Amino acid sequence: MRSLLRTSLALCAASAVLAACTDQPASAPTAPDGPRVTLPRAANPIVLTGVCDVNQLKADARVYAKKANDVLVSIAGDLAALTKNGTTVASTNKAFDGLSRMAAIRGTTDMNPEATGLAFDGLVRGFLKCSLPVVTADAVEPNPPFAPNTGFKSALKGKWVFEVRGQTSTSSDLTKGAYERGSGVDNWWAAWPKTGTWADAIESNLTPAIPDRVLIYGYRTSDPNNTATGQLGSSFEHFSVPKMNGTTFKMTTTLGLCFKLENQVTGFPRVNHGKKFLTLANPITQPICDDPATFTPTTGSIAFGPMNPIMLAKRAASFFSPQSLYAATAFFGGGSVTGSPDDWSPSFVWDLSQFVLSGLGTIADGTNSEQIHLALPTNPPVTLNVNVTGGGAAPDGTPVVASIVGNNSVIAFFSDSGATPAPTATRYVKDGVVSFVDVRVTKAGSHRLAFKIVFDGFAGPETLSNTFNIQNK
Repeated sequence: MRSLLRTSLALCAASAVLAACTDQPASAPTAPDGPRVTLPRAANPIVLTGVCDVNQLKADARVYAKKANDVLVSIAGDLAALTKNGTTVASTNKAFDGLSRMAAIRGTTDMNPEATGLAFDGLVRGFLKCSLPVVTADAVEPNPPFAPNTGFKSALKGKWVFEVRGQTSTSSDLTKGAYERGSGVDNWWAAWPKTGTWADAIESNLTPAIPDRVLIYGYRTSDPNNTATGQLGSSFEHFSVPKMNGTTFKMTTTLGLCFKLENQVTGFPRVNHGKKFLTLANPITQPICDDPATFTPTTGSIAFGPMNPIMLAKRAASFFSPQSLYAATAFFGGGSVTGSPDDWSPSFVWDLSQFVLSGLGTIADGTNSEQIHLALPTNPPVTLNVNVTGGGAAPDGTPVVASIVGNNSVIAFFSDSGATPAPTATRYVKDGVVSFVDVRVTKAGSHRLAFKIVFDGFAGPETLSNTFNIQNK
């Protein structure tokens, strides 16, 4: 079922529009995540050993699909003729057909409830080996934190996105979002085309010219029921095959966290993605959050193959007992927190109203030819601590804006790293600290500064400095 999000959630001004995070100044940090991020992102290339093995694909397909004559088995068989002389564009397209069918039946009644993670992982890698190498070049090996070093196996246990989108005869592959299935809670991560369909969102310049299709996969990296103050829902990793690289393969997408109930979206939540905060999509018309799919988790082992004795012993009992389901929830009156990234990397949703500034020292007198600095022997730049209410550092990429108090006529300006003078200067949090390096006040006189978090319709409380004097020099 599909439900349009039509209720404004007071997340931002009604005039908010989609904006890519490339709008953020180049001074946004790119260093490793701060201390609140404790789960590392997988960065190893996908491991593919051997060549396309159609017989093994068919065997794994029969383990994974509920019916022996499922179309997945036919797709695997079709690859025999298409790969007779090596992988081709045609075999690549057929391999994506196989991955698409895997995604479509994952966690549904068409999937064998006794399917094994080993078979699922083998199927994914098997189809990828029947594709042209350019498809998997630099793609990232999944390493979920709650099942490390298991590759794609744990996708059968839920809390994963695993979808194929793009050019296809299946309309849902063109229009439907890529949703986390089996979240087990009443919020779920998703990705959508920023505008139009996935065909519009995908821009592929790979050589040779393969079909414009993509495998989107990812998983939770934190427990949504054990999040820190100021963080909504879980954190999530998103990846793709082919891998987005900003040149030969791009996707213009929106990422977001959907909520079943409107009252779950509190404060001023924004997506922090790859250490950058993203501007919200318009909450009145975008995005369209589909209901999370009903998900039947496999009861087989993610570590063993089809001859797992425990799995075989449970098979007979499963005929007489209902399979547990992750409840599907209707998306009426709910909400979403979204943004449009320029690449895919770790995503979090933070409530900016829970962030506080502290630790501002005394600003010393100075001149308009030197950066504003604290009154200490070494003249360090002005710095502040940025934390989340209840403890812990604010995430990297949190924007803090400095302005001059009482500067209504805009007489005094900041000279920001030699740029055109402006009434404000913005710096970004790194490891819980924001530092106003290379910021000068252009006008001589007595001044007082205000610092606050400002982003996408949100402006936090001001932290005021002492009064200090600037001379011409």
